[in-house]
Amino acid sequence: MFIKETIHELSQGEFPEVPAHKIQQWEENYAGIQSQLEHWKSLPELSSDDIRCINNALYEHIKAEATWLMICHNPAAWQENGGKLLAEELIKLLLPLKSSDITERIKQEFFRQDMCARVSYAFSRIHDIMMDELDFIDIEEADELQNRFRTDLSKVTCPLDSVKIFMQFLNNHVSDGNWQRVSCARNQHARWQGQRELLELEYEQCQYQPGDPDYAIYENKYRVLRNMIEIECDSGPAGFKNGITPWTLRNIIRSRVTLSPKAEKKRWTWLQYCDLKDIVNGKQPQERPPYWQLRSRLEKLQPLDLD
Repeated sequence: MFIKETIHELSQGEFPEVPAHKIQQWEENYAGIQSQLEHWKSLPELSSDDIRCINNALYEHIKAEATWLMICHNPAAWQENGGKLLAEELIKLLLPLKSSDITERIKQEFFRQDMCARVSYAFSRIHDIMMDELDFIDIEEADELQNRFRTDLSKVTCPLDSVKIFMQFLNNHVSDGNWQRVSCARNQHARWQGQRELLELEYEQCQYQPGDPDYAIYENKYRVLRNMIEIECDSGPAGFKNGITPWTLRNIIRSRVTLSPKAEKKRWTWLQYCDLKDIVNGKQPQERPPYWQLRSRLEKLQPLDLD
């Protein structure tokens, strides 16, 4: 078990010696993955072997960051020292924006955010365990309590126990898009609560393999939660209460959206629209002629296609 083994390793020897060794190990790991990242970014296309290596690199990176969390007891450390940014870059390689369609690009970006949220949740669980351990230090009969606590650690599983479990945790049910559905809730507490329920369920389910009785139990819980989210997000008019997913809203309004040249009277509205469309489609905004030079051509155009 990752948590049990790591805490046991950190508890060996004198305290000042262990962090020094771990800091050096973390720095070497971070520099090595950064070098690999630049190499993968330079490739025109990633092979299946490259994807497997990226999976392993992401796993080793998160393990190193989690170990650092156990040393400094700071759950925000992986964000403060750049570990979160590096993880996000690796996730981008695993989920590239292949399509030029705006809907697909938005959907893929939500998948990335979902994966990153799952990693953050794993850190929060590890941090909670560490805080429980610290609570024993100043209590009478601390030795007995510590022994009991370390025995209990043998029952604690974590997505970082193996790369297979880690990737199961990141990818399980991601394609269903429920995390992004919940993120559209206008009520901040409802959004936070719904996402946490999803993350907690995925965390618990990843401790079992498909086919295990316990896995089936969590799968049923997930389906119940998924149906609740679908009902809450799909009922009522667009934008009412919890709202709906961005691509669903876009499909509703796209047939009704036009930019009539005669109705377009402000030059800056047109330029800002063009710049926004370029940015969304991954292009650099271009220098454009004044509106009055475009007007004669615009009047001959059909209503604009948002694609």
